Amino acid sequence: MKILISAQVRWWNASAYYAVTTAEALGRLGHDVTILAHEATPAYQQALERGLNVIGDINPAEKNPLKLLRQIGKLYDFIKAGGYDILNAHRPEDHISLALAQKRLKKPGLLVRTVSDVRTPQNNPINKLLHESWTAGIIYCANVCRPRYQKTFNLKEKPETVIHSGIDVEAFSRGDWLKDNPYLKYSQPRIGVVARLSLNKGHRVLIESAVKVLEKHPKATFLIIGKEEEVKVAELQEVAASLGVAEAFHFTGKLDDPRQAMSALDIGLITSTESEVISRAAQEFFALGRPVIATKVNVLPEMIDEGANGLLVDAGDADQLADAILRLAGSDEERMMMGERARTYAQKRHDLSILGRATETFFKFLAGAFS
Repeated sequence: MKILISAQVRWWNASAYYAVTTAEALGRLGHDVTILAHEATPAYQQALERGLNVIGDINPAEKNPLKLLRQIGKLYDFIKAGGYDILNAHRPEDHISLALAQKRLKKPGLLVRTVSDVRTPQNNPINKLLHESWTAGIIYCANVCRPRYQKTFNLKEKPETVIHSGIDVEAFSRGDWLKDNPYLKYSQPRIGVVARLSLNKGHRVLIESAVKVLEKHPKATFLIIGKEEEVKVAELQEVAASLGVAEAFHFTGKLDDPRQAMSALDIGLITSTESEVISRAAQEFFALGRPVIATKVNVLPEMIDEGANGLLVDAGDADQLADAILRLAGSDEERMMMGERARTYAQKRHDLSILGRATETFFKFLAGAFS
């Protein structure tokens, strides 16, 4: 199939990641896939690095109305020349532009919306027309996204499916990065979180939980992996110092390849209070064979099989988080068993091949239904 995926995202977030990995997964299955991503965005660079066909000089998300009309004209010419079977929009801005360009074609490709963010769709006549009449089908990256759209639009007859994000699981078990791991020098148990330093990632709650953990495991080490954003390392260090746990915390900053640090951990944490409709970090911990303790936020309860590949806690509850850490830190056998199950779970549910086949199946179903 000829597939056009549009993802006009200014930063490397869940939507951008999902779009690029979907293109990669479909390409591995032999489909002719092109990505639309502005050349100034991380998605464009990521697509290039992965050897994908990416177009950077068409911007369906242009903010200036006059310029947007010109961009839609360019988009129409591009789609017409390409003869695409599927037009896959990963953002609301992409969705309307692809729809307007598609409507001018005599033999248009099928318009598919992929929902991979936490926003509730706008309830207005144009959006209703777009979703209820002009869109052939909808893909949700998580079950939790579905009710927001079903409450806003009449989608009773609309083909829909849930396809979770994917990663290259084998890329987390091969390579020289496993050797001479500098993070193994830290004391055990090694516990860590991979997330940008933002308020909604729950780093302060993790630091608060460490007080209780260190009472029973004084040699425990906490690794915080991620770049500074709204929250600064100095702020978190100050919080840790005020609670008397500063020596147990180590901040790596942003790592271009965090696998080495993650592989040194015994327990992976997702402490977010918001976001997490994809949770790439959880997938990566699973692929490395690490159990995950996660908050009950968005997609995370869909990913954590309680007691099998990890544990769930209430967001913002430092005491619950500490108890969950203590449970896994106190039993090597349970922790290792959960890690093995986590690895199997990643292979069966989150491998890139699963993402590709599920998306391919849905696209082929739509092609048959609308032929």
